Amino acid sequence: TGMMKNVASKIIAAKSSGDEGKVVQLDSTGAIPNALFTTEGTWTPVAKIGTTDITSAGSVGSYTQIGDRVFITGTINFNRGTNTGDFTIEGLPVTSASGKTSVLTMSGGDYLDFAPALRAIVSSATTTVTPQRIPASTTATVYAMNDTHIAASTEVTIYLSGHYEA
Repeated sequence: TGMMKNVASKIIAAKSSGDEGKVVQLDSTGAIPNALFTTEGTWTPVAKIGTTDITSAGSVGSYTQIGDRVFITGTINFNRGTNTGDFTIEGLPVTSASGKTSVLTMSGGDYLDFAPALRAIVSSATTTVTPQRIPASTTATVYAMNDTHIAASTEVTIYLSGHYEA
């Protein structure tokens, strides 16, 4: 096993089991490009109302990072009790890229108000997802999902998926 590396021509060929014949172009410094690095794992989503952790057992997520792109899925179980404030999901496995904002897909089951439609934002340089309400008209602005959109003292599940730039 190993690799054949020809820095002069900036070509590399893998010689390990299962990778025979794969050839990639090295970057200008002779290094393997970041886009070829992959990491996989799990992450634990943390649901919050304001600053209060309202996460219940069974919240789990998985991710795959390929270069600077992080693909995630998550199931978030929570009970907001009587807590009030804006709703967020914290604990993304990799900090998002500075200067970049991404939109994830979010859906849920019973006891959630998804009208008008929601979007889930990963803002610049964070590990936090911020669900936002999309206005039903052109005269209103986007605003944060909050306690008024989630039934009190009831177990709720949200599903999250998508990708963002790290």
